[in-house]
Amino acid sequence: MKRLLLLCFLVLSTHVAFGMQDEKMGKVKGRVVDAKSNNPIELASVVLIGTELGATTDEDGAFEINNVPEASYVLQVQFVGYNVQKQKIDVFENSVAEVVVKLSGVSVMSEKLVVTGTRSEKFKRDVPVIVNVVDSKMMEVTQSLNLAEGLNYQPAVRVENNCQNCGFNQVRMNGLEGPYSQILVNSRPIISALAGVYGLEHFPSIMIDRVEVARGGGSALYGGNAIAGTINIITKTPHENSFEMSTNTAYIDGEIPDNQVNMASSLVSDNRTLGMFLFGNYRDRNHYDANGDGYSELAELEDIAVGLRGFYLPSDLSRLEAEFHVSYEDRRGGNDFDLEPHQADVTEATQHTGLNGSVNYEQYLSSDYLSKVAVYASLRHTDRDSYYGSGEDPNAYGQSEDLVFVGGAHYSKTFDGLWGEKSEFIFGAETQYNELEDSQPAYERYIDQYIRQYGFFVQDDWKVSQMLSLLLGARVDKHSEIDNLIFNPRLSLMVNISPELQFRSTVATGFRAPQTFDEDLHIEGVGGNQQIIQNADDLKEERSLSWSSSFDYTVRGIGYEWGFTLEGFYTKLYDAFSLEDMGTSNGVQILERHNADGATVFGGTLEGRYLKPYWQFQAGLTVQSSKYDNPVEWSEEKPELATDEFLHTPSVYGYFQSSWDVLPTVTLGLSGIYTGTMKLAHYAGYIAEDRLEESDPFFELNAKLTYHFAFHENFSHEGFDVSLGVQNIFNSYQDDFDKGADRDAGYIYGPARPRTFFVATKLHF
Repeated sequence: MKRLLLLCFLVLSTHVAFGMQDEKMGKVKGRVVDAKSNNPIELASVVLIGTELGATTDEDGAFEINNVPEASYVLQVQFVGYNVQKQKIDVFENSVAEVVVKLSGVSVMSEKLVVTGTRSEKFKRDVPVIVNVVDSKMMEVTQSLNLAEGLNYQPAVRVENNCQNCGFNQVRMNGLEGPYSQILVNSRPIISALAGVYGLEHFPSIMIDRVEVARGGGSALYGGNAIAGTINIITKTPHENSFEMSTNTAYIDGEIPDNQVNMASSLVSDNRTLGMFLFGNYRDRNHYDANGDGYSELAELEDIAVGLRGFYLPSDLSRLEAEFHVSYEDRRGGNDFDLEPHQADVTEATQHTGLNGSVNYEQYLSSDYLSKVAVYASLRHTDRDSYYGSGEDPNAYGQSEDLVFVGGAHYSKTFDGLWGEKSEFIFGAETQYNELEDSQPAYERYIDQYIRQYGFFVQDDWKVSQMLSLLLGARVDKHSEIDNLIFNPRLSLMVNISPELQFRSTVATGFRAPQTFDEDLHIEGVGGNQQIIQNADDLKEERSLSWSSSFDYTVRGIGYEWGFTLEGFYTKLYDAFSLEDMGTSNGVQILERHNADGATVFGGTLEGRYLKPYWQFQAGLTVQSSKYDNPVEWSEEKPELATDEFLHTPSVYGYFQSSWDVLPTVTLGLSGIYTGTMKLAHYAGYIAEDRLEESDPFFELNAKLTYHFAFHENFSHEGFDVSLGVQNIFNSYQDDFDKGADRDAGYIYGPARPRTFFVATKLHF
């Protein structure tokens, strides 16, 4: 399998020529200039909205778009440091439409397009729901190699490591655990419970265009598990012919190697009706032992990922898009890495192979681009071989197979001037299917999980006036594990108080449906205690009610932008899931999931930003309270340690990231993550008895210095970059790990790695 994937990696990194026959059509040509100085603007993006036709301006500000079908269009021009300009043009057969576009100088680096909040592409400032974005630029500045590392640079979002042995990690949004967040890939919920266990590290940064994070209830659009919020991974699409190859050579604690190689290529036909993006990634990391006891705190990894995403435009009113990628991971933690898993004292090892594919077709129903139909389907298959065992147990081998399918269709219609200024109405249907087989034959432990879910949704994105916008939506779901229909509404509003100040508020509900697979069971399995979860007959879905309100203040000037966002949030959980011991069968402990008390999470975030073409700074701080309605007994031996506080959840945490072009060829990147104190469960084994611990705070500071070698005058687009850097400069890292085979592998917290030195290179043209 490894050889096959490596062969695919080499094939996908090869350029493929695209060509289309010229047709007798019209042409658009013109110049883009600064509105104040009339100087030409080089490298501005020029596109015809609703098509893939476009161009990039040359050093004289000139552009030319050939083979344009006869029709009326809206020409959109944008460039960093300027307002987006739109202009209507008419194109006729065998004629040239000439335009001069003047851009006014305003920093638009925060003006990102997002789709998560409304299922349609809009600028962030026009969406009533707050959507934060981690883009490829931010991941590069922070040297984030994958999704798990990049998500930390968002308000009220944390990624934590939950196991010393295998490195299982999860994302917490607003303090809620991973299962309360819905992870989407190109807006499709195809990440299952099994795929999500190590899945945050299965998305290398080379394939990610951006990650959109919408906190708060999102079930009105995306169905189950969107209680804390949604994380939408938008993969890269081709825009122009390009090639990139990058490497990262890192040494954890100055000695343990962690190496990664990436390759990517974008290919677009001359008439821009056909394009493809191809990528490949390989990572090899040795295990890391922090305290010299012979047991790993960071698992060893070998990751391979290859894939592609392409589009085809049958006409100027339609678009067909397809995506496929393959991932392979070999992961192992514990001790005695030179022995077979069952010969070691402790081993947690998995081998994952994932196949992911999707197809999406969009058809505009009129030449004014005001009505559209979209049909889509996504599929993900995960195969996992595992060993979770200790004491040289030969019976701890297992196998899991997981299949997820998502399919649906929706219709959207934009009304101009019918009710207020503008209204975009959308309705659709979606079906989800998940089949999971998880087994440990030697223990006669088998899980066969078949889940089907059908959903119908409707939404109206209504711009009542220049001052007021409303977003009203609802979704009805039928889940195979729940008897009743599940209804989730959402109401959002946005008030433009002034050109600089916006107010947003959202009220939404969410739900989390039950399942019989839980990755936490593997920790018990390593200790020799095999368990199975079954659902109670009268089990109901877990429900939530969430609210958030924010003030967003932004000042835009010539070549700069600064501002801040102040937000308050509140989430109430009802009928939270809890496990009850039902005895044993064939030596396997039976746990039954039932509904228990709820919990309340509330708090606030403060974000600040200052953006200029050569310097960008962004920071965020979150303060929150996360408590159960009643104290939870986590220790059977010492029930007096029960607490109503969420464990592993700090009440204060934050981040910052900054990029400064010191010289035209030198860039300095600084970033940091602050993690406040938190309560932690510490189970007996290495220690004599269970303890409720409180951690120290951590501050992880990172630095990266990059030198750009230019092939041409435009060094930013074609050249070779060399970077040197240090992650976790002050070595702010946990110093009280348990030791030996009897350690509590779940007693792990704080930054994911100690001080790490790295050298990175990037070839791009």
